[in-house]
Amino acid sequence: LKKAVAQQPEGLRTLAEGFPGSEAASSWAQALQEVEESSRPYLQEVQRYETYRWIVGCVLCSVVLLVALCNLLGLNLGIWGLSAREDPSQPEAKGEAGAHFLMAGVGLSFLFAAPLILLVFATFLVGGNVQTLVCQSWESGELFEFADTPGNLPPSMNPSHLLGLRKNISIHQAYRQCKEGAALWTVLQ
Repeated sequence: LKKAVAQQPEGLRTLAEGFPGSEAASSWAQALQEVEESSRPYLQEVQRYETYRWIVGCVLCSVVLLVALCNLLGLNLGIWGLSAREDPSQPEAKGEAGAHFLMAGVGLSFLFAAPLILLVFATFLVGGNVQTLVCQSWESGELFEFADTPGNLPPSMNPSHLLGLRKNISIHQAYRQCKEGAALWTVLQ
C-alpha cells in the first residue's frame, strides 16, 4: 500500500507533464482573439441596439406599473369613497376619482396590450424552441451524438484537435464518464 501511495505522485507528475496545457490554451486564446477581432466592427451597432432594447424594456415595465397603479388607486379610492358616503345617491369626489383611475387603467390596458402580448409571444417562441432543440437533445444525448458524428462539425472544432490530445475522444463518452464521477484527467488519458 505504501508503494502504491508513493507511486501516485509520480504518475500524476508524468500525466501533468504529458498534458498539452499551454499549447491548447494558446490555440484557444488565439481562436478567441480572432472571434473578438472579427466582431469588433459590429460593436457600435450592437451597443446602439442594446440601448434601444433597454429603453423599450423600461417603457414596457413602466406601462405595466402604471396600469397596476391605476387599477390599485381606482379600487382603493372607490372603496374609500363608498364608505365615506352617508347617502349612496350623492356622488363623492373620492369615489369618482376611483372610477376615473379604473377607467384609465382599462384604457391603458387596451392601448398597450398588443406590445405586451408580442413581447410574451417572442419570449415563448425563442424559449420554447431553445428548450426543445437544445435542452431536450442535451438531456437525451442526441446533441453529443450529433457533435461526434464526422462531417457534422468542421474538423477545426474537433475537441481532440482543440485540446491538443494524442487520442481521439468522443464528447458523448467523455460527458458520460464525467457524469458518472470520473476525473477529467482520467477521461482525457
